[in-house]
Amino acid sequence: MENVEDTAKSRLDELKSPALWKNIKAVQKDQVYIVEQQLWNRGIAPIGSTPIIDQVLKIVK
Repeated sequence: MENVEDTAKSRLDELKSPALWKNIKAVQKDQVYIVEQQLWNRGIAPIGSTPIIDQVLKIVK
C-alpha cells in the first residue's frame, strides 16, 4: 500500500527542483502553502468544507 503523504512530498520535491518553480510569483513571495491532501480531497460537501476552511484560517493567521 502506498503512503499518500510520502508520495505527495516526493511529487512536491520534484516540482521544486526546476528553475520554473523559482519563477512563480507565489513562490517568490513565500505564498505557497502545504495542505493536508486527504482533507482537501474529501471536502466536497458543505460539511466537508468546514475543516478545509479551518486549515486555511490557520495558515493565513
